[in-house]
Amino acid sequence: MVLRKKDKDLAGQEHVEERVMTAQVCNLIDTCLEEGHYESAIDILDKSRTSSIYPAPYHIRTLLYLSLYPFGTSPILNPTSSAVLSSPSKKERQRRNLIPTRAASEKAAMVLQSIALTNCPSSLTQGLPAYGKRYLDNTWHFDPVPLGFPTPPNPVVRDRGPTGDMSDITREATRIAEARDVWSFLVQGFIKKTDGGETFDLEADILALKSQKLDAAALYSTPKKGKGRSSGQQAKAKAVVKEEEEWGDEDEKMEGSNAQPVGTNAWAALEWLVQVYERDQKDHRSAGNPEYSPLLLQQLPVTSPRKDISTPLKIAVFCFADGVGPRFTLGLRLLNLIINLSTASPPNHLSASECVRQINAALVRHTLYDPDIRLPFDTLQAVFAGIRHAAFRLCLCCLYLATRSTEGNPSKYLGGNSSTESHRTGLSPAKPRRVKRASAAPSTTSHSSNGDVPIPPAGPSTSKTYVPFPSPALNDILDLLALAPKLDFEDDMEMPLGFNDAETEARVLVDHANARLYVLASIEKLKLYTLEDSWRDAIKDGRIRQAVERGFHAAKEAVDPFDRISQEDDVDTEARLKAVEDAAGVYLELWETFAA
Repeated sequence: MVLRKKDKDLAGQEHVEERVMTAQVCNLIDTCLEEGHYESAIDILDKSRTSSIYPAPYHIRTLLYLSLYPFGTSPILNPTSSAVLSSPSKKERQRRNLIPTRAASEKAAMVLQSIALTNCPSSLTQGLPAYGKRYLDNTWHFDPVPLGFPTPPNPVVRDRGPTGDMSDITREATRIAEARDVWSFLVQGFIKKTDGGETFDLEADILALKSQKLDAAALYSTPKKGKGRSSGQQAKAKAVVKEEEEWGDEDEKMEGSNAQPVGTNAWAALEWLVQVYERDQKDHRSAGNPEYSPLLLQQLPVTSPRKDISTPLKIAVFCFADGVGPRFTLGLRLLNLIINLSTASPPNHLSASECVRQINAALVRHTLYDPDIRLPFDTLQAVFAGIRHAAFRLCLCCLYLATRSTEGNPSKYLGGNSSTESHRTGLSPAKPRRVKRASAAPSTTSHSSNGDVPIPPAGPSTSKTYVPFPSPALNDILDLLALAPKLDFEDDMEMPLGFNDAETEARVLVDHANARLYVLASIEKLKLYTLEDSWRDAIKDGRIRQAVERGFHAAKEAVDPFDRISQEDDVDTEARLKAVEDAAGVYLELWETFAA
């Protein structure tokens, strides 16, 4: 995206009081939209906005509609047909002139990115859906505010709806306001083509084809040599066939429920939403509040505390499906925004335990079990590295180790028990921390992840402070570091049929080792060994090193030599494990030098 010099200058200015565009400018834009001159309307809107003047809410929706509009039509089924197309009527030509062009769609996406930098997030999201408000009869209606929740803003004056004098495209864009939340209009197929043609979506078709191939491989695959199907796998295969026979054509009725969470033409809109929420988070932090986006919090179902992050989490995971790249980075940005919602003050906050539990479950499912969105091999390591909140990352890695270890007990750890909302769910009581020789800690700039959020040391205090992600006790962490990975999938009912056991084992071994590594990286970032004498003693007497070495040794011993794919794959897995073990050794040596 190329920004104007005006945008760069305005982006650096402090926030000023904003007002909506005047009625005269809005009417001029509406006239261009009504005549189908979309690019001219966008140019007028772009030139009329400043840091103190923002577009009308219904014009923001129109820009979103244009950026989401699907292009491409289905291939001609019978290209050899000799049928002669008749000349279009005047009404047909007028209708075709109102169909958005690709140039207009791209320009709308560019202007959306620009106004996200120059205008206030609360102004830009006034006309967008959110939990707690509904758009009915051209008016926003707000639900009663629960005790402790902030009062919603007043309905905007110029948020017009589909009246008789509105253009067709503005009337169509009203569907965005009528959606349940902002995630709903990102779904593939939300915006329909207005020319009556069928949309040809190559990306969606490829995804559906992969799913069909996986299903076929699951039903018709033969067991590997020397290893038959277990009773659990056979029962699962029969259940799949029985379900197909019972439901039959019912799957066609549920076609919309399996749509992509982000449509082919919705990536620009998703990036704009993430940019707006990041700006809102920054402004909220600058005002002396915790670092989270109140606007993003309104996109979660209203409970106390809020618990359901399934929809934005599904979008973040979908961003990871193509491997490391621009979309992966976008998913990480959204994931970090979600995590920061747990730092909000109760009761209007995201449940910390639910946040850890749902993200852990999603990473396990989409790296091991889910055939629809099968994440690449190194996804987990990249996600762990991209999480900025060190305390959350420590809790997440501990829960992952407990979930994917042979003797792990997930219910002991934060996020492992969905029915408990305690700040310290089932963990051993933490000893009071006191800062000791913090100034003597060596510099670890070269070993910390870029962009990590610094966590202030917990000093002696008697006040009740909300701690969303309390660190597990030392003994719990030592137990986790020594656990062996769980590699027995024969009776695992969640594992799809036809998956290659050796490939899955290699993935689990590497992911399990990376989780152990990022437990150590999070400890280093939080400087836990400088806050408690017990950590310093565990470093001195070698208990931490022994636990880490036992864990890596157990991983090597857990591999069945008869379940290898090839010598090349075996060497690759061993090389990955060796690299992770060497990286873990750097932290151990650093701490031992400090404790000496």
